[in-house]
Amino acid sequence: MQLEGFISQSEYYLEKNDIDAVFEHNTKFHDYILEKSCNRRLQAILGSLMDPILRFRIMTLHYPGNSQAAIERHQRLVQALRNKDRELAKQIIAEDVTVGKEILLRLFDSQAKSQTKKPGA
Repeated sequence: MQLEGFISQSEYYLEKNDIDAVFEHNTKFHDYILEKSCNRRLQAILGSLMDPILRFRIMTLHYPGNSQAAIERHQRLVQALRNKDRELAKQIIAEDVTVGKEILLRLFDSQAKSQTKKPGA
């Protein structure tokens, strides 16, 4: 399965602490799923949002521990797909989105707090 190759590459680069390469293979993983979904409407919507999605993805993958957690979620997703368990696959995808959102909110909150503590701000 092609998805497993993207996961293996992500694991390899995570061991080398090369998060930019993990990001590259993580993005290939997501792009492959989107392509194979054959959902033209979803492809159009996500295509129009791709720049911010990629910016947010790189931010979340640099968050401590999340690259490993993302790889683990992807492994679980591949297993759910292999088992043809659509409900579990949907849950894992929703979890992936939720984790990313929570990380971004933490990062933005932390940034806002650090800006309010600056003298003269």
